[in-house]
Amino acid sequence: MTKKKIIGLGGDGTLLLKGPDGREERVLPLCAQPLGTVYLLIDCSESMAGEKLNQARSGAGDFILRALAKGYGAGLISFDDHALVLVPRSLNYHDFEGPLASLDAGGTTNLTQALSLALLALLNIEGPRFVVVVSDGTPDVPDSALAAAQKLAAAGVQLITIATQDADTTFLAGIATARDLAVIVRPDQLKLGIANTVLALPLIRG
Repeated sequence: MTKKKIIGLGGDGTLLLKGPDGREERVLPLCAQPLGTVYLLIDCSESMAGEKLNQARSGAGDFILRALAKGYGAGLISFDDHALVLVPRSLNYHDFEGPLASLDAGGTTNLTQALSLALLALLNIEGPRFVVVVSDGTPDVPDSALAAAQKLAAAGVQLITIATQDADTTFLAGIATARDLAVIVRPDQLKLGIANTVLALPLIRG
């Protein structure tokens, strides 16, 4: 069986695929409207500078493309000293290209604010809801970050964490809503870790 690679999303919502022979084709997504939602939260603190942030950008792009193909709307939040919603829930991959390219590292790790923004974005949305946290550090205020994660869980949002080995892996694993939703990777494997986490999202059919 030949494999086809997702290379983009057309302006009309169709997926752009490339086969082993180099030919491109368009296919309709699994559903016309997203029936699930996932927000990707990327740590942009100072310790992420360099290769880790490059890996995060690339992995995030792959993750978002695959999430869209599975029937999810996606959103993007960055966090350092402050958290910022870079892309609200969208079904268009092109909305993410500029924000992902502009990610820059600096500051600390305000995970509390990032989780709180994700909760606000997801409160009035129906269907399966996921938050994926990518981090290589320790939250500025662990107690408040834990409380924010608990509010997400209480609202029925599934929380997945992707931690590099130099992060506070115990804390990040502790806020994931299930043991198998806590991923730990080597820094040089961050791209693959993020991209493959889409496998944890159930397939949605319209």
